[in-house]
Amino acid sequence: MKTKALLRNKAFIIFYLVIIFVAPPVFIGLEIIPKTPITNLITLIGCTLGCLAIMTAEGWKWEDYDTKAKEGADMYYLTFTLYGIIFVIIMKEILSLKVNLEVLNRPYFLALFMPICFMQVLTYNVFLIKKLMIFTENRATIVFIRTLIFSGMHLIFSFEFFIICLFGGVGFTYVYLAHPNIKRMWFSHSTLNFTVALLGAFLPQ
Repeated sequence: MKTKALLRNKAFIIFYLVIIFVAPPVFIGLEIIPKTPITNLITLIGCTLGCLAIMTAEGWKWEDYDTKAKEGADMYYLTFTLYGIIFVIIMKEILSLKVNLEVLNRPYFLALFMPICFMQVLTYNVFLIKKLMIFTENRATIVFIRTLIFSGMHLIFSFEFFIICLFGGVGFTYVYLAHPNIKRMWFSHSTLNFTVALLGAFLPQ
């Protein structure tokens, strides 16, 4: 009971959100943590395990992970994903990015791509959005805070990726608030992330 009471304490929630979502990209950006693909992956896994530990301690049920979709969710996510691809292509021209097919020759990137996207959806959508809703029901505020955290994490890769994620973060958050579903968001997030990688905004070292 004491553990659950502590986890519901708003000051403690802010504390662990900073530890999980803010501290890692700051430490990587300041090179306190080396910026390498391995350390980036380990950091993401650590953040995911931290979220899962809190979810378990709070006694989350299967439905708390947003596994059920509302009516119309399929078309909603499909439309968002298609518009997102168009937006990324436009940003490619604006930011003068070059198509990068080299990612297709990187086995570890292809093998880890889907699991990494799932971890991002679990942490930045399912977990983070629910925690932000404890503090406010105002959607604009949730979109703003979640977008800053989400895009800030991607700043460690490239400035171009950060710019795209600023806009993408708004879209992802708004869509998830309207139709919370982990599987459909995983599909959309993976598709758009892969498009961004192919168009040169994000190149694993």
